[in-house]
Amino acid sequence: GNQHHRTPKKSNVLGTISFLEKEKIPHFKSRVFEHFGVSNRQGWEIVRQRRNRRNLQDDPDNPDLEETRGRKRILSPADLRAMEKLIWKYGFEARALTWQALAYEAGVAAEVSWRTIQRAMGTFRYRKCVACRKGWVSPATAKRRLNAATIALRERPTPQHWRDIRWSDEVHFSLGPEGRIMIIRKSGERHCPDCIQEARAPEPKHLKRLHAWVAIGWNFKSDLYFYEVPGNSNGKMSMQLYRDEILEKAVSPWLARGDQFVHEEDGDSRHGTGKNNIVRDWKQQHGLKYFFNTPGSPDLSPIENGWNVVKQYIAKFPSWTEEELQSLAVEGWNTLSQETINRWVDSMVQRMQDVVAGEG
Repeated sequence: GNQHHRTPKKSNVLGTISFLEKEKIPHFKSRVFEHFGVSNRQGWEIVRQRRNRRNLQDDPDNPDLEETRGRKRILSPADLRAMEKLIWKYGFEARALTWQALAYEAGVAAEVSWRTIQRAMGTFRYRKCVACRKGWVSPATAKRRLNAATIALRERPTPQHWRDIRWSDEVHFSLGPEGRIMIIRKSGERHCPDCIQEARAPEPKHLKRLHAWVAIGWNFKSDLYFYEVPGNSNGKMSMQLYRDEILEKAVSPWLARGDQFVHEEDGDSRHGTGKNNIVRDWKQQHGLKYFFNTPGSPDLSPIENGWNVVKQYIAKFPSWTEEELQSLAVEGWNTLSQETINRWVDSMVQRMQDVVAGEG
């Protein structure tokens, strides 16, 4: 009989015996066998199999339990473990292999189709999916990121410590070719270091003439603020434009109504990173608390996740005019729920821990 899957009759016999034993009710197993139409020989074999399973921790996926029915497996548990070890050892390089290349590099001798390998690795919850993107991190940037993450974890050790921050950013909707790589990963591994692909900057010809600014935080989500940069199609803001169009029109009303928050920005010069400039003066005059995100670290700002939601929504539509693009951007932004934003905010501790674990 099959040691992995119990037939209804086996289940009835074993269930009845288990109940009688648990309740300490005197009984003869032979009478149980007779009641369910099972011979003594078959009945005692069923009981023996249950004892063997107990010795193996009653695990139906235990590789030491031999499958006795059905077609013999082409790929053995050892083959699957060899492919999984290859993924663990070589990271992204192994995850980017095709299914058949993965089997070949793992030393699997069986000649099987990619679909067979896919199904077999699926029993370990592996699947092919699009790699996440990240920018290239230089040694100097990695060092800064590690230092910033270490300090952040010391000053803000719990998710609750991040809930007073409002992350802000500008976006330029450029939807050119993405060049995404399909990788092998399990559910829940989306943001592990081995599953992230380095991104390249888009070419100028792919940039659209639509620029927007937005901010998010715990229980906070601003509107989209669109702006134009006269004579500049790439959306590069001046400090005066940032002060007049963003700080005055968007941030000032929050301060006027008494909102308590810390404003996060990237380290672009338009945000007043220098010592003496009109943006820094405005912040001081209005009592705005703020800090600049670590250079080269979009992954340490939840606002980047928000832009992905908008761009993915827009990408569903094959073509659009500039006016339609703006409407689609608003529609896409409206699909983003506050609950999702709150989860991103609460992920900041884990993000910093990942930076430390990855040494930048």
